[in-house]
Amino acid sequence: MGDPVRLTDLPLRDLADRLASREPVPGGGSAAAIAGAMGAALVSMVVELSVGRPEHVAHDAALREIG
Repeated sequence: MGDPVRLTDLPLRDLADRLASREPVPGGGSAAAIAGAMGAALVSMVVELSVGRPEHVAHDAALREIG
């Protein structure tokens, strides 16, 4: 028997297909972790797009701390 497939190594489509299946893993916890990671990545993107811009200079320190 080979090594088990790591969820982090699955392409997104395969992960979604497995999540939609009768398989016990991945489950709700994995889906919640993925959603949380995507949310954090979006926050990071907004920070990266905002830091250093003249219209956001008043919030630069807070943005850098968040980032």
